[in-house]
Amino acid sequence: MATEIKVPDLGTTVEEVKLIRWLKQEGDSVKRGEALCEIETDKAAVDLESFAEGVLLKRLIDDDTMVAVGDVIAYVGEAGETIE
Repeated sequence: MATEIKVPDLGTTVEEVKLIRWLKQEGDSVKRGEALCEIETDKAAVDLESFAEGVLLKRLIDDDTMVAVGDVIAYVGEAGETIE
C-alpha cells in the first residue's frame, strides 16, 4: 500500500509552504531519509525527506507552488503500484 507524503508541521506558525522544486522524479527509487523536494517557509528553505522507502509513484504538486501544512504532495510505494 502506498504511503502518503505530507507537508510536515515544521514547528512554526507557518500554515503553508512553497514547494520550490522536486529533487526526485516519478519512478525514482527513494530511501527513508532521502530528500524528495525543497520547501520554503517564511524563514528558510529546507529539504523535505521521505519517511517511506520504495518508488516515488506520483507527485501531486508542481514546482513553485504554495502548499498547506498537512497536504499530501506525493505517494511512495512499490514499483507498479497504482494510486486511486
